[in-house]
Amino acid sequence: MKTKSKKAFTLLELMVAAVLVGLLSAAIATLVAMGNKSYRIGLKRINNYEAASRLTSDFDRYSRGAVSIIEADPQRMTFMAYLKADLRPAPTKIGYLLQDGQLIRSVVYPVADGDTFKYPDENIISSVVARGIESCLFEYFEESNNLLTSPVVLGQIKMTKLSVSLDLDSENQPGPATISTLIQFRNLKTNL
Repeated sequence: MKTKSKKAFTLLELMVAAVLVGLLSAAIATLVAMGNKSYRIGLKRINNYEAASRLTSDFDRYSRGAVSIIEADPQRMTFMAYLKADLRPAPTKIGYLLQDGQLIRSVVYPVADGDTFKYPDENIISSVVARGIESCLFEYFEESNNLLTSPVVLGQIKMTKLSVSLDLDSENQPGPATISTLIQFRNLKTNL
């Protein structure tokens, strides 16, 4: 009589299969973790650039209508400007200041005092434009696009370059976003 042979896996074959499944699982888990880390770094980079872009857009929006520069140094700028859709008969006083890693914008609307206008300190409206500023530099240029050196003569300023390095989470990768904008003060130009 013939006996049927049983076909089954040996213990050794089962152990090899278990090791292979474990190695494959570890490789897949590593790939998922690396993908997740790459996603977080990319998201942080996008957030940094969006915040830096909002900052330069804010400066651009407020400074375009500048009619005079009051203060100009590498960490601070104050100017008088007519704001878009502003019906006030006098310009608004606007300042930008780097303080404790924040870029702060202050706005003071004019108050009529007879035939003159005043800008009382109690009317200052300050707001944080951006946080996480690692460096912020205002550079000033004359009409022929030459960089002005300190001390800057306020009447010579026709353009300003704002360069910002911003990192919302400085303890993790990818590092700061650096962006700059060049503003030409149309109302201060003499060669129109």
